[in-house]
Amino acid sequence: MANITAPHIDYSGFDDANRSILQRMFLPQFLWDTPFTVPAISLIIYICYGAIYRLYVSPIAKFPGPKLAALTFWYEFYYDVYKRGKYTWKLKELHQDFGPIIRINPFELHVNDPDFYDVLYCGPIQRRNKWEWSAKLFGTTTSAFATVDHDLHRQRRGVLSPYFSKKSVTQLEPVIQSIVDKLCAILKTYQESGEPVIMEYAYSALTADVISTYSFGKSYGCVAHGFAPDWYHMISEPSELSHSIKQFSWLLPLLQSFPLWFVKPTNPSVYNLLRINKVSVHLECQVVVGGLNVFQDFQNQIQEILNGKNYADTPHRTIFHEILTSDQPASEKSMLRMIHEAHTMISAGTITSAHMLKVTSYHIIANPSILKKLKVELQSVMPDPTTHDLRDTSAQRSIFGP
Repeated sequence: MANITAPHIDYSGFDDANRSILQRMFLPQFLWDTPFTVPAISLIIYICYGAIYRLYVSPIAKFPGPKLAALTFWYEFYYDVYKRGKYTWKLKELHQDFGPIIRINPFELHVNDPDFYDVLYCGPIQRRNKWEWSAKLFGTTTSAFATVDHDLHRQRRGVLSPYFSKKSVTQLEPVIQSIVDKLCAILKTYQESGEPVIMEYAYSALTADVISTYSFGKSYGCVAHGFAPDWYHMISEPSELSHSIKQFSWLLPLLQSFPLWFVKPTNPSVYNLLRINKVSVHLECQVVVGGLNVFQDFQNQIQEILNGKNYADTPHRTIFHEILTSDQPASEKSMLRMIHEAHTMISAGTITSAHMLKVTSYHIIANPSILKKLKVELQSVMPDPTTHDLRDTSAQRSIFGP
């Protein structure tokens, strides 16, 4: 590598004080002779250019928000990774300080304005791709949830939308009610014995059994197997890691390179994440719930449908029937994509609903006046819960309002 010669500066026309200041403005000769000088200077220029662009030139530079958030992702990292998912609460504070539309990182805006809803969610009228940076956080790259392209996402979602229509859900109400009845019977035994219940486990068992029965035609049996706390931890713990994966795209591939026996004793959360992803990516390792090898069962169902098994042989049409019997191209019906879609369904259908039930139950019980009012209103519209149809319009208005 050729040596770089420091530029020659003639200081003869300056007095001693100014000459000393000017000499300090230029790198000493020995630094110009090192191989790291040019890369270091280039890096400094790149950082300065990036800072100026993000703060003053970016198309969203005019929107208010913390300057540090506009400058770097480390601001979001601090609240979501270091403070474990607290950025959502921080955004509420920022909206109070800066207004309804704020800049929350170098490339993203956050809107808290109901009147702007129809502009943001304009349906198929305007094409909008999902931001790839936020679509990668769970590793299920071929699922509808992680699909970046607008047209491909619409295609994938269109296959599943009828499956989650009001009519389809209503037809399966007896299935859902039967699982709720099982849970209530078990909770009754806890009440009689005085033994405390971890409702987080109970609700996740309920939602897991409902979504597995609804989506795959077979219940995991979590309610009947002591609420299957291991399943809850395996599904919920990787959710926290998603914040780190979102910030560092190379993290998940790196973690997947480690063997499970090495990760298990060091970090249970990472271990659970890798268990799911090694199954869904490499179709290896077992995930057993209530004696059922979950992902192996997924593969068996998919293979049976591909072999011509009719959905009449199952209690009801499953998500795999919807996708595999659709007019989608063969690339949309691969085993890997089916596993990714199944993984998304069961994870989202378990954790989100269970969390809502847990938080709602707490606030009802923690506020006696609300609990009393709820009991009175329920008693007035459904004196016999075993026979009354809550879908009745008058009942819905009484409980949930107009």
